[in-house]
Amino acid sequence: MSSLVLAVVSGIIMVSGDVNGSTAVGHACPISSTTALTNAHVAYSDSKPRTLIYSDGNGVEGILRPVLVDQARDLALLEVVSGSDFQKFFPLAPEAPKRGDRVWLEGYDFTKGGTPRIVETEIVNPSPILFTYKKGGGPGSSGSCVINSLGEVVAINKGALPKDADNMWGRGVLVAGEMWSKIIHKEGGR
Repeated sequence: MSSLVLAVVSGIIMVSGDVNGSTAVGHACPISSTTALTNAHVAYSDSKPRTLIYSDGNGVEGILRPVLVDQARDLALLEVVSGSDFQKFFPLAPEAPKRGDRVWLEGYDFTKGGTPRIVETEIVNPSPILFTYKKGGGPGSSGSCVINSLGEVVAINKGALPKDADNMWGRGVLVAGEMWSKIIHKEGGR
């Protein structure tokens, strides 16, 4: 798994052209050559879609637009509208992870100037929608893929919950299994 995970797990999305002039940084999780998942809070501001400029850090760049949003679960489906297609993408896992399963996501090391890092963690509290893992990716990691040992996407990283004064639990929105796959195909996603 480490060689798969040590490559860029997901493309960094830089948000620009927001309706109120604000910008943000997050991730998207490519699930086909032209579609990706992220959090609704990355793709939308005040219920209005953002213009999303993406780069994988290796010269693949373009513009994404939201085509489907699920505000209740904090998920958005994005599609490439200009620029390069994704060179690397990950399949959705057919089954949800279980307590104790190892997963990986991309986050940042702020002790090294915010450089990207791969976070290896473990599922603590699985649930049908939102689950918890031992370590989060830190600020700016919203929307990153949460990948199992088979290289499949089980969740989209959403945020964190305080564990204690110095540590945070990671939180992910489940996309493994049939439910999200059915939503994508029903709404015309790829």
